[in-house]
Amino acid sequence: MDKQTFLAKLEKELKKRKIEDVKEIIDEYEDYINHQLETGKKEKHIITFIGEIDSIVDAYGHDDVDRKHRWFDIVATSLFAIPILIMMYGLLVGFIGLVISSWAVAIYYLFGLSSLDFMPYIPLIPKMGFILTFLSFSMFMALFSYRYFLLIKSMTNQYVVKQKIVVGKYELKHKYMSLMKSTSIAFLIILVLTFIIAAISAKSLQYWHVWEWFS
Repeated sequence: MDKQTFLAKLEKELKKRKIEDVKEIIDEYEDYINHQLETGKKEKHIITFIGEIDSIVDAYGHDDVDRKHRWFDIVATSLFAIPILIMMYGLLVGFIGLVISSWAVAIYYLFGLSSLDFMPYIPLIPKMGFILTFLSFSMFMALFSYRYFLLIKSMTNQYVVKQKIVVGKYELKHKYMSLMKSTSIAFLIILVLTFIIAAISAKSLQYWHVWEWFS
């Protein structure tokens, strides 16, 4: 999409949603695009970075429309935007770490590796439950991390263009919500079943003591 097409569609959607100060908004984006073009960036890359038109219109109309699937609303000016973004990128790194570590633990027990002496002992039958638990948890966290990344990307684009961000204003696609819901339910079911199997195998609810995990 080129600059003129983007601006025309943006103006049309803003007017359709009855957003105030449409001319000022269009001028703001046009100035930003022109400035980026002067630095040598390609027009299509600039438009892609700015984000989808629907997301932009939603961000401007958040005060007028009560939308579903919101987490929380915080309008942050440039003074607070950067610390908020840094904190949220830090959380993203932590989420990715959970995904990787969960996969690593599952693979460790799946292939019966013995290179890590500090990993606790788990009998064969309960071990399969723990493997499935870690795999389902890593899948859930991967889906969550992906959506969280898209949220941060949208916020970053808002800050770059408008020097202001709206935290938590976004909608989740139905397919994504269904997949994430199914994954979370599967994880919880597997977690409960694994606990029951482990307790039966160890003949104790505190199976970690029977298997001497902390000895």
